[in-house]
Amino acid sequence: MRQITWKDEVFKFICAHGFFNYFSAQVKLFARYNSSSGPHMKRLPILLIVILCAQTIVAQQDPVITQNMFNRQSINPAFVGSKEAICGTLLNRQQWVGFDGAPTTTYFSVHSDLNYEKWYIKNDGIGLNLMYDELGNIGELNIKLAYAYRQASNFAPGYFSLGVDVGYTQQTMKDNWKPNDHQFIDPAIPGASSASLIDLGLGLYYYNGDNYYAGFSVAHLTEPSFPHTGTHWQFEFPKYRTYYFQGGNNFRPFNTQTPMQLRHSLYFKYDIVAWTLDYNINLLINNFFWVGPSYRVDNSISVIGGMDFGAVAPSWEGLKLGVA
Repeated sequence: MRQITWKDEVFKFICAHGFFNYFSAQVKLFARYNSSSGPHMKRLPILLIVILCAQTIVAQQDPVITQNMFNRQSINPAFVGSKEAICGTLLNRQQWVGFDGAPTTTYFSVHSDLNYEKWYIKNDGIGLNLMYDELGNIGELNIKLAYAYRQASNFAPGYFSLGVDVGYTQQTMKDNWKPNDHQFIDPAIPGASSASLIDLGLGLYYYNGDNYYAGFSVAHLTEPSFPHTGTHWQFEFPKYRTYYFQGGNNFRPFNTQTPMQLRHSLYFKYDIVAWTLDYNINLLINNFFWVGPSYRVDNSISVIGGMDFGAVAPSWEGLKLGVA
């Protein structure tokens, strides 16, 4: 009878708690091979190598909206006040509909220009942005106040603006884990907790009416962290500094009399560990209906479209409804 060693006990623990579920393809491959020392000794070294080599997992933090050309305020505080009117935006994104814990994101933003000469307030803008993002057991509520100062450009038609935002973010973690072995409770698994932080952002924005625009911004400037602490666990969830670039233009493809316009936009996001790039193009017909493709560098293609109800009734000017 073969003597039971510590390696057998480690292997038994791994199997008992379902860790091989993540390496099912490798386990099937290992099962093809056997020796006089048993299959355990063949599988364990390779499994441990896989686990030890997978030290870091990286992914984007801030959510990405497909129709990002309508979501400029949330990423660039210098955008506020650029429309010289009171403007509001509501965006909702739902992925993997029907699955428990699927990502959902909701944005609401409002901004306006400020022009009170008797108070020495001129060419300024102010805005409010609310965002709730939920993914699995983690939810984040973000509230940001933004301010921007605008100045007419001396060397090109249009305006430059410089903006700053201050945000309060609360992150909550639910105690809704679903282990493979319900009889085994690991005290190191985080329970329900909540943490909050203060965030800062800066932005630079240039625009020439609705013809073209470009902006660069930095979010999570101070790289704050959410501290989560429990009886048997403690960890921090950092917010990495994130860089954004966004630009676009409108033009009539044939002549100035055609009822159609082409609208291009480019969106780039980089947070040191991951990046994404979107290119959107859509055709606006009679200033009422737009439709077109959106391409993301992860080889995903979306179809975006919408309606501008201002073309139907002047009292609805600026009211848009879009879907992707």
